[in-house]
Amino acid sequence: ALAQAGDDVVAAVLAATWSSAFAAKNATDMMAEAGLLPRRNHVIIMDEMHRALRASPLMVDRLDLLTRLNRQWGVGQIMITHTFADLLCLDTQAQNNKARGFVERSKIKVLGALPRTEIKRYLRGESGLPISVREVDWLQCIRQSDEGRMT
Repeated sequence: ALAQAGDDVVAAVLAATWSSAFAAKNATDMMAEAGLLPRRNHVIIMDEMHRALRASPLMVDRLDLLTRLNRQWGVGQIMITHTFADLLCLDTQAQNNKARGFVERSKIKVLGALPRTEIKRYLRGESGLPISVREVDWLQCIRQSDEGRMT
């Protein structure tokens, strides 16, 4: 129902959903402290991040805080966006740097269905992500395979 809504509306719904997920996590923590439930860690899925980030500079700060305190809170998060470039198109360079930090602090990154332009961006180091020699070899192999099919 929100597919055609503006980023501000989607961001409000996402923020409410994420807040609800954290409220449920906090309630579970309180029940565990009371001995009513076992202590658990939680994973919160944060899809369509780019829409939330574009809606308000406050979202960058809020998500930045989350990525720095998540282990302390016993929370893991899966942050989903379409491309790394979505994290670099915010209003200021400071906001872009904060958003880039989300990826830099992530121990696990899953990159899937990358277009050739995105693969080239990674190979040129434009994403700001550290990339291993093995990953470079793998991405170059995919790029060459793709280019071979296109000709």
